[in-house]
Amino acid sequence: MDKSFDTLRSIRQATSAESTWLNQRLDELTAKEAILLRGAIAANPPGCGREAVELLANLTEYELCYPANSPRQLGEFLAREEYAMDDVMLTYLDLDKLAGRYMEEHPGQFAGGAYVYHGSCNDGRHYDGTNLAQLEDKDWSVKLRLASDQNPEGVWLKLPDYEEINDGRPDEIRIALNALGVRAIEDCRLLEAKCILPEVRNIAEDYDSLAELIYDGQNLGFALDERGQGMPHFMEKFAAALEYEDCRTLADAVDISEHHPDLHRCIVQ
Repeated sequence: MDKSFDTLRSIRQATSAESTWLNQRLDELTAKEAILLRGAIAANPPGCGREAVELLANLTEYELCYPANSPRQLGEFLAREEYAMDDVMLTYLDLDKLAGRYMEEHPGQFAGGAYVYHGSCNDGRHYDGTNLAQLEDKDWSVKLRLASDQNPEGVWLKLPDYEEINDGRPDEIRIALNALGVRAIEDCRLLEAKCILPEVRNIAEDYDSLAELIYDGQNLGFALDERGQGMPHFMEKFAAALEYEDCRTLADAVDISEHHPDLHRCIVQ
């Protein structure tokens, strides 16, 4: 459990319901989300429970450049990740100037080993003091708490991870591995696993390989993102298909999302 956010857990002027919501959200904060939250707090520290809830509910509006502890490291990140420059080309660049330009265009904060800034996404999840249930974190398919010898308490990550489709920019998995002090998933052990679908439980027991679990979590996550290629009421139809097929495993949920005839027919039409 990350102790660095204890001030949020005991923030003043928070109702009992807000405190409960904040604690639950903070307990499952992923390694990446923890960095985003540090940057968001540095830019706009919440002064009451309502502001803290709204900040956490809209954490997806923030983006990061990782790793980057300083303007020079940010410049190196941008040169490598944004412009695909090699070591030789980097020697001819003014990395501080490159970072300075970026920071002018994307005002943000260095926090948690990254440069965190408010992105172009605007979810606009407004908290009016009564709608905590509508602000639940549902932007994931599978959540995993992984541990290592260096970090036995572990950290959370959520799927899908977008590194491969975002030009190799580090995302949930790589940031979690760094927090655990390991290089590969095979160096981790699974402490907890949960699926966003209430029908799917005890997913850790269905997999001998952590890599296979992540593979299915990725596929389900992308299917949920696509929403049946924009199919109206996809989630309702998907839930009906899961119930009809008596789905109880993650692998079956992935198969239904990709191949169920009723869903496929709706997509084709």
